[in-house]
Amino acid sequence: DGGWFAGQHNIIKVWNAHTGKLVKTITVAGGVINSVEFSPDSKKLVAHANNIVTVLNTASWKKISEFHCSPDNTVNMPYDYSRRTVQFNPLEESNQVLARSGDSVMIWDIEKGKSLALLEGNVDGGASFQFSADGKKIVATSNANIGIVWDAVTGKQLLTLKINGALVAIHSVIISPTDKWILTVM
Repeated sequence: DGGWFAGQHNIIKVWNAHTGKLVKTITVAGGVINSVEFSPDSKKLVAHANNIVTVLNTASWKKISEFHCSPDNTVNMPYDYSRRTVQFNPLEESNQVLARSGDSVMIWDIEKGKSLALLEGNVDGGASFQFSADGKKIVATSNANIGIVWDAVTGKQLLTLKINGALVAIHSVIISPTDKWILTVM
């Protein structure tokens, strides 16, 4: 409803977006928070800190789940505030999030804290990723000037977009709301 927003610092501060009043201060595991995001229905908040994902219920601000989001359960991800490290699937009924961990992007079931798929391909710490508006595809970038598209259900690679002759890495990617266009930014 647009009534809340969260701060991205060492702790999460929840503010009422209409009054500016501080509602809640929350500390999560993992240290410095890389990224936070609300679910499409605003009923959940996910925080990603040093390869630990914490999921909170926004009605009570209580923890729903917490899990390590790296393929090998390691911690110590470098802090990078310029990159989104977690994103909800835009479908309200979905419990999926994308989480970046170093050189990997994985699909997670936040209710179970279970990995659904490791997105294979040359993502090598890609700077950007996004679900399509219908929640069926995922697009991500690579430091090797590649954009990759996956099926969000199976994790199967569908397309590779190779940018030949580029002198700099792709640092952002977005898929249009109609699923017709993919834009890469270098």
